[in-house]
Amino acid sequence: MDDYEAFYDDYCAFMKKYYKNPSDLTMIIEYGKLMAQAKKMDTSFEKWDGDMNHAESQYYIQVSSRVAQKLNDLAYSMQ
Repeated sequence: MDDYEAFYDDYCAFMKKYYKNPSDLTMIIEYGKLMAQAKKMDTSFEKWDGDMNHAESQYYIQVSSRVAQKLNDLAYSMQ
């Protein structure tokens, strides 16, 4: 779960950088890598949803909430 959240920290940083300079073609390569990694992260994170004890469920909810808030903040900052 920590890797999942760290990935989305990197993703948000990338998107902020891209938003400031969308004509930088080197970012296309980085974006491709991020999307490949996103699929792995999302699949890995979804595997947690299921047979968890109480502490794991609480942490899963916390991480999900923090990531959702980061993505929401990102979307708001790009308006």
